[in-house]
Amino acid sequence: MKFHVLQEGRTYEIGFRVFERSDMPGVVGCIEDFYGKGYPYRKYLDAEYLDQACREGRMIVVCAVKGKEVIGVSAVDFTSDFRKSGLFMMRVVRRKYRGLGIGDKMQELLVELTGEHGDLLSLYADTMTHDCISQKSLVKDGFVLCGLRLMLYENCIMVPDLSFSKGSKMSQAVMCKRISADRTVRLHCPQEHAALVQSLYRKLGVTCIIADREEKEASLPEKTRCRVHTEEVHASGILLAERIGADFPGRIEQFMQKRTKRHTFLCYLNMKDRGFSGAWRFLKEKGFFFTGIKPLNANGEYMLLCHTGGCRINAEEICLQENGTYLLDYILQHRT
Repeated sequence: MKFHVLQEGRTYEIGFRVFERSDMPGVVGCIEDFYGKGYPYRKYLDAEYLDQACREGRMIVVCAVKGKEVIGVSAVDFTSDFRKSGLFMMRVVRRKYRGLGIGDKMQELLVELTGEHGDLLSLYADTMTHDCISQKSLVKDGFVLCGLRLMLYENCIMVPDLSFSKGSKMSQAVMCKRISADRTVRLHCPQEHAALVQSLYRKLGVTCIIADREEKEASLPEKTRCRVHTEEVHASGILLAERIGADFPGRIEQFMQKRTKRHTFLCYLNMKDRGFSGAWRFLKEKGFFFTGIKPLNANGEYMLLCHTGGCRINAEEICLQENGTYLLDYILQHRT
């Protein structure tokens, strides 16, 4: 496929194909060309892991190549915390070739290949907000901005070559697309956010019915079922609460025990769980606030709740595609 660069008066012949193990040095080179050494998902930079994940169908990775040189890479991971929801990720193009539409072509190929994967309910992406190029591309493919993962990564580590205010952190936009999920969901949601949550599901082609009463908290199981991910170098943590138990407050206290002024936290809280309302109230008392949803998964429908600690929300540095800016305004308005 030919890509013409007007400024250079040159035409590049670029090919697109699935990842081969011999591509690994080029894949790492593409990622480090943008992130330096700051890319936080280190397992994807391991040749053995990536090769095996592709062979076993746990991932699809595609490369853009110019001759023998890998100049772009993008992937979808089917093994995230959200069952039957494929994660779009690793979308990077070498600096010299950015702005030609190469990322869009890789995305088109990935969308085509994921259609052969099987019983996916949805696709999603946690996109960087240093610009909104990826967001605009996803919107064209039917993705909807559903939430924000506020201030999880230190900009000076994640994107050392970009100009951000000193001490700021990178946020991510959560973009989702319905594939085969049910067209009706029933869940718990605080009344103050019910209208927005229902509107997000409508954009996904799903009717959201909010429960009109709370379940008795005495009926909660003893143990919370959750997954915790910590990024020590970025002073951040993520907790996904799939099943809420009586020990939930203690789990949150443990999750946040190493808190400093730089620490930020994100909690995914299952809105289909009968313990949601009590857990929501507890998190709100702890300083967490609503930042959107991660919908359409086999293991729950999740509300995003962030705790930004002593860090300032650098709203002016969060880039969102034009139809999504309202969500950041809503989050900031309803933060307290």
